[in-house]
Amino acid sequence: MRKILFIIFVLSISKSFACTCYRTELKKELRRTSSILHIKVLKIEYVSKGDILTVEEHKYLEVKFESEPQILNALERKSVTKVEIEIIDSYKGDIDATSLTIYTSMHGPSCGYFGFEEGKEFIVFLNPERLSKRLFGDYNNGINRNRLWTNRCSRTAEFDKTKAVEIREGLKSLD
Repeated sequence: MRKILFIIFVLSISKSFACTCYRTELKKELRRTSSILHIKVLKIEYVSKGDILTVEEHKYLEVKFESEPQILNALERKSVTKVEIEIIDSYKGDIDATSLTIYTSMHGPSCGYFGFEEGKEFIVFLNPERLSKRLFGDYNNGINRNRLWTNRCSRTAEFDKTKAVEIREGLKSLD
């Protein structure tokens, strides 16, 4: 009986840490997403959050968490999927480049997007990263505006012409 209760307990805890997505209508998603691109994946790499921080951000965190080294250590675990992309088309956003690096979480509870494959094309819905307020809540330097992230709760998906037309039409109706 104890084993059964333990298993039920473990399963209930694991579900409480799962990613929960609330799909909104396309118009809301189009309004709140900063960039929407048709891309081709060039390279996928798994890195730590610390690998993508600037030198200034590292210095700031080292001072802020000097007495809490476990937080700094957590930044060194590989938890980020770094995706180098070629931009084929831009539906929304002010990206003046032909290639870019985007990010998503590697872990399910963080709602990371797991569908990327090298050589395949996708439509990606991107927003600037919003790092935890615990890390950068008092850091007033436009943190992470240039690091674009996607997740499985967005409409990021493998490229489909029908979806591309739907996005273009949806964006026109917002004007």
